[in-house]
Amino acid sequence: MNVILFLIQTSMISTMVLPDSFTKAGWGSVPMCTPKMEVCPIKTDTFFGTWYEIARTPSKVSNNLTCIATTFKNNSLSHDNLFFVTSVGLNITSTSNFTLSGNGTVIDPAKFRIDLPIYRDLLNKPNFIVRNVWVDLKGNYQRAVISSPNSTNDESDSYYVLSRSKLMSQIQLEAATKFASQLNTSTQLDWVMTNQCDFW
Repeated sequence: MNVILFLIQTSMISTMVLPDSFTKAGWGSVPMCTPKMEVCPIKTDTFFGTWYEIARTPSKVSNNLTCIATTFKNNSLSHDNLFFVTSVGLNITSTSNFTLSGNGTVIDPAKFRIDLPIYRDLLNKPNFIVRNVWVDLKGNYQRAVISSPNSTNDESDSYYVLSRSKLMSQIQLEAATKFASQLNTSTQLDWVMTNQCDFW
């Protein structure tokens, strides 16, 4: 009897759907990958769309940029592994908004090469690597941890925390930064919040 009751309760939990407000807030999402995995086997089409940068470690590529929103879009007129990418945000140095547009290539489902001017020294290798995504009950990717090389030599990577939402709870942020720290155990990672934006 207890076994039957357990099976019924388990079935009810597995079919339970949370309210949209709960899902959109990012609660109920779970990490898809572990630090031991070189890359996260994402579905590219599910990953595409707009992501907001919440925090990052120091980066030679984008240290003077903040409030960044990046949109990935399929290039339906070309080969399946090509896509469009547009980043908008604020340049701290010039205190002006910026827009960067270009093309990208899917090297494998979790490794992209993005051909934007800020990556001009990194165009011969993957420069945008998805290390983890948090998936909600509907299969949507809500948050992500990205790594990117700082240069063509063996310098340590930079790490980025991205979100589908412009805001992230402290618990969610801590989970993402802790995951990144487990990827890089040689040095302590210093994080900069980059989502303090008036125009978002």
